[in-house]
Amino acid sequence: MTRRNTSSGPAVWHLDGGAQPPAKGAFVAVVDGEAAPLFPLDLPRRLRDSVRGQIARQQVETLLQDGLDGLELRVNRPASDGASAALVVAADRAAHWRDRLRGQDRRVTALLPDYLTLPVVAEGWALRVDSEGPRVLARLGPVDGFAAPLPVALAQLRAALARKDGPPRQVYLCDSPAPEALAALLADTGAEVHAGWPTAGAGPDPEALAFNLFRDPAADRRAVQKLVRRWRGPLIAGFAGLAALAAALWIEVQRIDTAARQQRAAATELARSAFVPSGPILNLRLQVGRAVSERQADRQSPTQGAAPLDVFHAAAGVLAQSPARVRRVSRSSGAPLRIELDVSDFAALDRLVTELNTGPIRARVVNSSAEAEARVLALVEVVSAPGAERNRQ
Repeated sequence: MTRRNTSSGPAVWHLDGGAQPPAKGAFVAVVDGEAAPLFPLDLPRRLRDSVRGQIARQQVETLLQDGLDGLELRVNRPASDGASAALVVAADRAAHWRDRLRGQDRRVTALLPDYLTLPVVAEGWALRVDSEGPRVLARLGPVDGFAAPLPVALAQLRAALARKDGPPRQVYLCDSPAPEALAALLADTGAEVHAGWPTAGAGPDPEALAFNLFRDPAADRRAVQKLVRRWRGPLIAGFAGLAALAAALWIEVQRIDTAARQQRAAATELARSAFVPSGPILNLRLQVGRAVSERQADRQSPTQGAAPLDVFHAAAGVLAQSPARVRRVSRSSGAPLRIELDVSDFAALDRLVTELNTGPIRARVVNSSAEAEARVLALVEVVSAPGAERNRQ
């Protein structure tokens, strides 16, 4: 059994240690670390869990030079130092361990390899030597550790010294003796060696819990599948409803568009038969207004005050001072003078009509419409002001 010098937190019980589990309270079950080694990974920090798992499997297959059939993987999210690792264990062995703990489900905090119950030491190592073997447990970082016989452990510690940035600043032996060979290796590192345990919080650290073998990956998948099945019906019904709504909206838009085209065609046909018998219809409102104005003027008295040239002369004086563009000037027999104007906007049209009405003539807008580039096209009738003819005479 591996224990820590802490008075709080769950007890640690070795599954194959021969002792009975704690009588009460939560506990951490541990197994020999040789059966569940950690493999370092090179993973980007920001990856979805599914993508992280796929890349981890590829890297572990490369390290083992073999497939992962019959193996379980536990991959952590980036640890406090940014490192990632995968814990690999035989699937049947992990299932056997979980089966042995089934009656203790609610009390088991985690099922971990024994080396992950050692604390994480900042810029250092936590080691524990088991007198049987002797056997060494090592925690070299948040996601770095191993369990091995002493000769193998010495080789792994030398490899760790070679691959890390530098030797550890401090080493804790966790109340265990240091064999001569291990003591010599630690002395060569120049690290400060402590016989006891470091001050640390109770219970497994979050980095260790990422490799919890008590969590059955098949059970996790079944839980996800169950959740998906539970929501599958409502989601399908919701998507079907959205599809039906979208189809109804599309049909309604098509119906409105068809009705608008029919109305435009009917209006154009009516205008062609009654008002614009020939020529292109470019502006239905303006051209029909012009035709209606001409017909109304034809029914009026032929006398409209001053001579048309006098009216045009007076209007020209105002138009010459205005930015408006004259597009067409026309007059039918007995009808008022009509001027088609192109102005910048409706406000400019109102100002122009006001200026035309200040002299010996009077102007009114027959119709107007907005054209391209935010300009306004207008048809204006101009007549002499009441009394203008008598004053001229």
